[in-house]
Amino acid sequence: KNGPSANWMPEYGRWMLESTPGKPYDGLEGVTDIEQQMRSRRSRLLSALQPGEVAPTVTFMPLFGTADFCDPPREAGGPATESLFVSDDVIFTHPRFPTLTRNIRERRGSKVAIRRPLMVDEKTHA
Repeated sequence: KNGPSANWMPEYGRWMLESTPGKPYDGLEGVTDIEQQMRSRRSRLLSALQPGEVAPTVTFMPLFGTADFCDPPREAGGPATESLFVSDDVIFTHPRFPTLTRNIRERRGSKVAIRRPLMVDEKTHA
């Protein structure tokens, strides 16, 4: 069964792609088709990839903020984030995204600092 079309748009991170239904759901019947619509959109996304490319379903890139986590590697920082760990180049180029980042930082009066505790195990380098 072919579902309604989908809308595709860039998201905050350059690696992100958002897909939404092409039209609102028609009550409960429309909601029951969500799983099939998601499979259909995923199939459409995968068909657009080049050989060797993958489209991971993740909310955050693995190793985000570590040395050389992106290809090609980028220097950390930039006028939007002023980050010590991540380059502004990871932010999608539409002006609203770096502006949002800069405004959040300026309103806080400091850089956004979201840090997770380091998981220490036998493979962790001190």
